[in-house]
Amino acid sequence: MPTASSSPAPAAADVCHPADQVLCALDPRVAQGNLKATICSGHWSSTVRPPANVTGHWKARDFIDLPRPTDADTGQPITSFSQTEGDHRLSLGLGGDPGAYLVNGSWQETTQVVVIAEDRLPQNFSLEYPASPNPKDAVETKLHNQVCAGTLTLAAAQQQLITGWLAPFPSYTH
Repeated sequence: MPTASSSPAPAAADVCHPADQVLCALDPRVAQGNLKATICSGHWSSTVRPPANVTGHWKARDFIDLPRPTDADTGQPITSFSQTEGDHRLSLGLGGDPGAYLVNGSWQETTQVVVIAEDRLPQNFSLEYPASPNPKDAVETKLHNQVCAGTLTLAAAQQQLITGWLAPFPSYTH
């Protein structure tokens, strides 16, 4: 059974951690009051997204340690690594934790992790099938655009994505 580890602990109102679930993780640098400097700056995701050599390692650990996504046509687990995508559960464009932070030129893993077997996996990262583009991507983009246009709050957008896309799927447990 996975166990969650986080430092500092998520806030009580954290939409990513209802009851005993870990649906995602928030980037503590992003808030409603600083959207123009963060997710709405036009370059946020590209500056905070860890490189493929970091996320590829997470994807490989997910593929080994966690139940695999199932193919909608066959109902069988995906067996090919290349059919899946490692993705941030709550997109970086909606304030999701990137999983690693660039510190003094080196990528340091987030403290918001789950421990499965002996592997530490970022709470906000998991396998997705099919790989992008997939329907979740379009929803993330729409919500991001609404937040940046000021027609939807960040918290409301996060809740919509969590309710519609993350909550129905398996999550990590505390």
